[in-house]
Amino acid sequence: MLVAAVIELLVLWAVLGRAALPGSQTQSLLRLQKLLGDPSALGGWSANTSFCSLPPSPMLNVSCAYADQSGTQTVILLQIVGDKLPITVRLPDDFSIITLANTLVKFPDLRTLTLVSLGIWGLVPASLDHLRSLELLNLSSNFLSGSIPDRFASLGSLQSLALDNNILRGTFPTALNVLPNLDTLQLSHNQIAGTIPSQISLFASLKTLDMDHNLLFGALPDSISNMRVAETISISDNFLAGVVPNLSRVASLRTLNLAGNQLGPSFPGLGQGLVSANLERNRFSDSIPDSLRGLSQLKLLNLSLNSIPGALPGWIFSLQSLETLVLDHNRLSGTLPSAVTLASGLRYVDISTNLLMGEVPAELRSGRITLHVEENCFSGQEIQLQQQQPQEYCLKAQRMIPRRWKGGVVAGIAGGVMAVGAAMALLLVILLRFSKRGKLKLKHAAATCANNSCADTASVGVPVELLHSTRYLAQSGTVGATGPNQCRVFSLLELEEATSRFSQGLLIGEGEYGKVFRGKLDDGTLVAIKCLVIDSRQEMKQLKAHLEFLSRIRHRHLVSLFGYCLEREKDGPQHRRLYLVSEFIDNGTLRSHLFKRKLKESLTWQNRLVAALGAGRGIHYLHTGVVPGIFNNDVRITNILLDHNFVGKVSDFGLARHPESESYHFHSFLLSHSFFSFFLSRKLATDKRDVYNFGLTLLEIVLGRPPTVDNPMAMKPKVQELVSSSSSVFRTEMVDSAISGTCSEDSLSTVLEIAAKCLSSDLTARPSMEDVLWNLQYAVQVQDQRFSGEYLEDSSGRE
Repeated sequence: MLVAAVIELLVLWAVLGRAALPGSQTQSLLRLQKLLGDPSALGGWSANTSFCSLPPSPMLNVSCAYADQSGTQTVILLQIVGDKLPITVRLPDDFSIITLANTLVKFPDLRTLTLVSLGIWGLVPASLDHLRSLELLNLSSNFLSGSIPDRFASLGSLQSLALDNNILRGTFPTALNVLPNLDTLQLSHNQIAGTIPSQISLFASLKTLDMDHNLLFGALPDSISNMRVAETISISDNFLAGVVPNLSRVASLRTLNLAGNQLGPSFPGLGQGLVSANLERNRFSDSIPDSLRGLSQLKLLNLSLNSIPGALPGWIFSLQSLETLVLDHNRLSGTLPSAVTLASGLRYVDISTNLLMGEVPAELRSGRITLHVEENCFSGQEIQLQQQQPQEYCLKAQRMIPRRWKGGVVAGIAGGVMAVGAAMALLLVILLRFSKRGKLKLKHAAATCANNSCADTASVGVPVELLHSTRYLAQSGTVGATGPNQCRVFSLLELEEATSRFSQGLLIGEGEYGKVFRGKLDDGTLVAIKCLVIDSRQEMKQLKAHLEFLSRIRHRHLVSLFGYCLEREKDGPQHRRLYLVSEFIDNGTLRSHLFKRKLKESLTWQNRLVAALGAGRGIHYLHTGVVPGIFNNDVRITNILLDHNFVGKVSDFGLARHPESESYHFHSFLLSHSFFSFFLSRKLATDKRDVYNFGLTLLEIVLGRPPTVDNPMAMKPKVQELVSSSSSVFRTEMVDSAISGTCSEDSLSTVLEIAAKCLSSDLTARPSMEDVLWNLQYAVQVQDQRFSGEYLEDSSGRE
């Protein structure tokens, strides 16, 4: 019996021994836990943890395999996902990306490595090329910078590389085309610049290419049509221009997303297997081609915000698999067929903001689908609830034909490509300058960082084409992203020295809730110092995290926050005094420039539009360019500052006053335990509040005076009357006399129309900031064209 028990124990010991990790890998996992700041997913790890037996979860997964006949195991899969907090915080300044890489290479048999949303920062470590068995590498949603190392080309087993949502620069990673098994390349939401190389076709196994939201420019190479196994090509929100190559030869292509570029004017050939095609926000100006009839598997077609002219063919509603059709904001004209056949799966159609007339076919009005037809010239009682223009509006608009449509197409395209090329070349120079500054920032202290950041956000040398481009906003927000020590915690003594003990001679603004002083830091940096009273019951740790988050935001249309100082109030134990130290903008507020009539210095209509467009881009970036989006901003005309080039910048973002208090509260989701429910519902309310307030700003730049203070909604009927009125006398009475007679009818009407929509009492009827920006961009363009003569109006249409 004793012998049998001993044998059983020996067998058990042998089995347990075979399941053990080498000591070096156990120590490496524990070191990894420390390097990553002990994220909650790794809570409870110790030397006694049986790592290979940990139950997998979405946040953590460790898998092992036997290394050899010795019975020891080795880690082959390591997945760690950071805490899903409202704010993604970068790891501390003493974090070392080199130490992290040296720790990871201790797992030589690793096949899958996923480190997501952990705050990792630094250059992408080239030494990861030692992991020769690696099949999947996912380092997305961190703060990695630099370029993708060419040494990754030695990872012969690599199948998937995901580095999206970082701050990568450099150019397209052409060197990786030698990887025989690479089928997924996800690099979206970075700062990768340059052109897409012709060697793209050498990625023989690539099925998914995701380069959304980068700084790519130039034309798509013809060789992209030779990516014979590609299933998804997504390169939206870049600066691509020119004709799209014929993609009908890519028979495997299922998803195509080229939205938010400058592509056109002709439609690309599309393969019959395509399921989703998103070409919105480009420059396509050909009529809808008959070749789309053959796309029997197409479920989504989005061609909105282009310049597509001509009739809307009835067959487009009956494409066999179609579910969603989006054609709004084009130049579609004429009437729809009296009867149309709808695809069985069609559920959503948007043909709003075109030049369509006549009646809407009964099949579209049946209620079976969600239909948007507003801002056309349709007639009939059935569509009275959706705002329509008079028929004369569409007839006149059709006569307003761009010169390039009447002739000189080749010359126009060539000129456009040259102009875009020049602008992109200049942009690249700017980016290279930022890149050099970014490296310096990693070596300097906080004050120097703040000073450099101020320089980076100055509006010097930015091409007009980019100032007028809504696609520039998201990318420009991350240019000049800063290194460590970005958020400086000032002492009250430092601020007193910077402002000569808050001298009244340095007071530059005073409102109901605080004062603003001009100051000079000890390194010579000019700053604006705002003093606020906050509720001391707020969680200070979360408040400080929020301020650090705000200080990392860099966008040319947002006033940069350099740091803060917190002091207790002597007379109010429930309150604290918060000093915010921000970039100093030297040209005052937008409102102050509307009232300089005595000096004949009031802003021109063009300058007002550009200032509003800049501020709108800043607000849009807060909504969509950071995660999570920042809403409920204190959007008002006195918080829109102008730099020396009259470029608009939004100040005091991320800060909201409590409606029943004289103190300030920071975003409610910082204080809420139900963040995710808040996140899901916020777009129904909070962003629309910013849109409403921005509408008031648009109204004021037209009127030259503040709207009714007690009840801004009371101005809406006047705005709508301004939009629809053909009486020049009425408009003269309402529009600011400083701009009356200098702004084009089309430009003024566009601004008034979008302002009226912003002021809608129905939250769901208010436009998004994206829509507002496109309308403002159009207003700028038609104002320019009034004087440049780019548009010709048919003489028969003149009044």
